[in-house]
Amino acid sequence: MSFYLFNTHSLDITSREPSKLIAGGKMSSGSSTVVLGVKGSLQPMRQGDSQIKLPEGVTSDDVRVFYTKTKIFASNTNTKKPSDTTVIDSQEFEAFRVFDWTGFGLETDHYKAVFIRKDQP
Repeated sequence: MSFYLFNTHSLDITSREPSKLIAGGKMSSGSSTVVLGVKGSLQPMRQGDSQIKLPEGVTSDDVRVFYTKTKIFASNTNTKKPSDTTVIDSQEFEAFRVFDWTGFGLETDHYKAVFIRKDQP
């Protein structure tokens, strides 16, 4: 992928802090949010394009792939960090899976973020 393709689209990525244990044994909602304008290349997901197993009921029409040089976060059960979200064509999407293609000595170190429509299961 050529370097200039990482600047063809701009998405506002909303990132929330992980929930934390607070007094009384309750979890905070992770209310601290940051919205970043992130440049990259937004692509539809083609069937057979990737070896990603999508959740049941989700089709490639419900998925977008975003290539970027900015780190995107999918949910993490260890850190309790929720997935980053974005709005594409008036529909909310959340990061389902992120592939880290940095540190391999490539000319175009990048992340491949797979976003699924949030109204899907």
